[in-house]
Amino acid sequence: MLTWLTSLHLYDRCASLAGLGIMLFAMWLPASTVAASDWFNSKADSSRFGDWFVLCDESLTCEAYAEEFEGTRNGMFSLSRRAGDLGWMVSISLSGPKPDLAYGIQMGVVDEVEHVVAGEVSLRRGELIPGTVTPYYILPEGAAVERVVERLRSDPASGVRFPLMYIDFPDCSGGEENTLSFPLAGVTEALAWIDDKQNRPAGDSRLATTRIDLGTAVPADCID
Repeated sequence: MLTWLTSLHLYDRCASLAGLGIMLFAMWLPASTVAASDWFNSKADSSRFGDWFVLCDESLTCEAYAEEFEGTRNGMFSLSRRAGDLGWMVSISLSGPKPDLAYGIQMGVVDEVEHVVAGEVSLRRGELIPGTVTPYYILPEGAAVERVVERLRSDPASGVRFPLMYIDFPDCSGGEENTLSFPLAGVTEALAWIDDKQNRPAGDSRLATTRIDLGTAVPADCID
C-alpha cells in the first residue's frame, strides 16, 4: 500500500522544477521502495518532454507532472500510475486558502471543458507546517476526468498557439474564482514514455480503481 510523506514545504520558487518534481515523487513512493531522504541515491528513471517531467522508480511506479503556468497557487498537475494498477490517478496539488469544491470543478483542455461534479472530486490536506502555506490536494475522478485524460493523450498541443489546460474552482476565503493553468506541450509524449516503461498498451486513458492515499481527508466544502 502506498503512503504519501507529506512533509512538503510547498513549492519553493527558488528550487528548479526538476528538483521539485523529484521531491514530490519521492513523497508518494512506497516506503519499502525508497525513503525521501534516499531518493537522490535511488535508481530512478526520469526524462523531460516539453513542459512535462516524468519519473519512474524501481517498482515502475511512475508520474508525469507539470507546474502551474504563471499562477499564484503554486499548483502542480500530475498523472500517476503504479505498475499493477488499471489506470491513472489524477491529482492537483496547490498552496494557500482551502478550495471550495462544494459544486465540483471545471477542467478544460484547450477549448474542451468538462465539469466534475462534487461527488467525483475529493480534497486532502497535507501536513501543516508552522510558518508555511497550507498544501491541499484535489483528487478528481469519474467519467469526466477520464475524458480529460483521453484528450491529454491525443496530442492536445498540436496546432494550438497557447496550449493550456485549466482547473477552475472558488476558494473558502471569499468565493473568488481560481484558475490554475498548466502547459500541454509534451504531455502526450510523457504519458507514452510511461506506457513504454511499464510495458502497457499505448494510449490507455482509464483511471485507477485504487487511489493513492495522501494527506488528511477534509470536507470538500468550506466546513472544517
